[in-house]
Amino acid sequence: MKPLLITRGAIRLWLTATLSARLHILLLALTILLWSRPVFAARYVPITISIDGKVVIKAGDGDNGHADPDTVWFYLEKLKVKPDLIRPDRGDTLQATLKGDIVINVLYAGRAEVSELKLVRADKDAPWQIAPAEVERTLKSRHKPFRFFVSIGGKPTLWTTERTRTGKTMDDPVNVWRELKGQTIYGRKIASDPADPLHATLTGGVTIELSYAGENWGRAELSELKLRRSRVNSLWSVEPAEVERILSGEKPH
Repeated sequence: MKPLLITRGAIRLWLTATLSARLHILLLALTILLWSRPVFAARYVPITISIDGKVVIKAGDGDNGHADPDTVWFYLEKLKVKPDLIRPDRGDTLQATLKGDIVINVLYAGRAEVSELKLVRADKDAPWQIAPAEVERTLKSRHKPFRFFVSIGGKPTLWTTERTRTGKTMDDPVNVWRELKGQTIYGRKIASDPADPLHATLTGGVTIELSYAGENWGRAELSELKLRRSRVNSLWSVEPAEVERILSGEKPH
């Protein structure tokens, strides 16, 4: 039998094949790793609780941006406060009652204004949490977020930022529509009236729609809509008289 001759070319070919196979396995493993990575939160949801105008609790949560306002409000159930920051009720070390002008703000979910808020904890060393019944109570009484959208000639053109009402009265279509007064309008560039740079008139079939916590809370169809601004080159807002005209005439439907 002739001895086996291993040439440099053969060694080079073997090394190339081996490295190629290992590189293929490495790339495959990396691909699996990348595809199996968990999805991280794409939206931060800040939460604040203030008493008499002073923020006493500040926290936050995260989600993928698809949760509806009611679901986001229940993030309050996960809120935890250090034991030493809250004084318990007299005679009950597992419950605390915050009192005063209390405002709970959860971005994308709304705002609740109450005179007291109960917290609970599992033991004296455990963190405080909002009592589940309080989350349910404020869910129903809160002001929900809303936005206005303006179309001209059937084309979406302008909008307002998302915001909530303030005050003790419950939201209803009329008082939320009144929030359109003075709200800044964003979108396409708007030309002022020829003789008045601080006023503008939208024409050509104007439609205003109110989105309240993702629900349709009415639309108004107008032949024109008057806007105003405080100075040249600043942003526009709807004339307050226009909102009253809408509400005093045929109500948004």
